[in-house]
Amino acid sequence: MLEKRGRRSAADRAEIVPLELPNGRPEPPADLSEREAQAWRDAVGCMPARWFGRERWPVLRGYCEHVVAAAHAWSMYSAALHDPNATAKELGRLQIMFHRETDGVRHSSRHLGLLKVGRAYRKVPKYAPTPVMPWEG
Repeated sequence: MLEKRGRRSAADRAEIVPLELPNGRPEPPADLSEREAQAWRDAVGCMPARWFGRERWPVLRGYCEHVVAAAHAWSMYSAALHDPNATAKELGRLQIMFHRETDGVRHSSRHLGLLKVGRAYRKVPKYAPTPVMPWEG
């Protein structure tokens, strides 16, 4: 079949179906808490559309759970820091708990590509040639 030449009419353009959904960002699952769902929306909103395919949703769910748990751990740790009756053992346990949760946030955000370090391209080649020293000729 021969194509029409020239500019397309409005009727011809109306037949074009977009390949991508208007909002290519996944909605949070229904079983997440409100704070976890907000962390999901924040993470999905800061990346380009269609960045999070279905294969990344389990990691994204873990990331959201770690974000909420880290915020809760920080509130407990901060309250214990201001409490004069808090023991060193209790502070140590809360600090370890907060560290583990923030480590989980960092680890999962790296795997999701949320960190610029994970997205940055290498400016230096992996195997750069060794420079020739002046005395080597």
